[in-house]
Amino acid sequence: MRPTTIGTSLAMLALAGCGTDGAGQQAAELPEDRTFVSTSVSEGGEPRPLVDGTEVRLTFDGGELRAHAGCNHLFGNVRLQDGRLQVNGLGGTEIGCSPELAEQDEWLSGFLTGEPAVELDDETLVLAGGETTIVLADSGEAEPDRALEETRWLVDTVLDGDVASSVPRDAAAHLTFAAGGEVRGNAGCNSLDARYTATGSRLDVEEITTTNMSCGQHVDRFERTVLDVLAGEPSYEIDGDRLTLTGGERDRRLRLTAE
Repeated sequence: MRPTTIGTSLAMLALAGCGTDGAGQQAAELPEDRTFVSTSVSEGGEPRPLVDGTEVRLTFDGGELRAHAGCNHLFGNVRLQDGRLQVNGLGGTEIGCSPELAEQDEWLSGFLTGEPAVELDDETLVLAGGETTIVLADSGEAEPDRALEETRWLVDTVLDGDVASSVPRDAAAHLTFAAGGEVRGNAGCNSLDARYTATGSRLDVEEITTTNMSCGQHVDRFERTVLDVLAGEPSYEIDGDRLTLTGGERDRRLRLTAE
């Protein structure tokens, strides 16, 4: 599914102006290849509670911003202009969310497109716009990387070039890489077993076997993508509780979250 562009309704949510809590210096440039997770969110000087179990997560990667607040993954082009964050073409996946998570996604989208002021001080990033301030810490400091092995990884996004698609609602793809070299889980419809070897940042997944059910056109297509990536000697990268697998005929990427 092609990402949707955040339209006028979200732009109306943008928070004008900027503020500062004195936590650091106005950023001269954006961070590169770094992920930050929220440590506090406030509005009007008072804490703004997030939905239980969620956080604001921002990744800066070569002129692209990726954001997540508990449901859909948002992404767009980003630059720094006069100390303010400018996000263009903000779009996202279309996972069905609970009303409170959907509202939180819209709130974050509006905040990011509202050109908040940026401060960066060592491992702390502060974004301030209107009455809202979000303080974030470098994920390397805030949350150590999860281990590849013995972690249950849930596939939540598929990226094909610049196009991101969410997992079909009826699919539940998850993988566990056991210490003994076995992979077990589900490819989206069918249960999966395989053998793997991790060498450097690459996985060699062999002897992939699955059950033989059909779960409908969309789920079956998604499952074929998962299997293609796994069979394509994917590279892997772990950032906190996120795992990215890249491989297959078209070098697709699977993004997974530790459960």
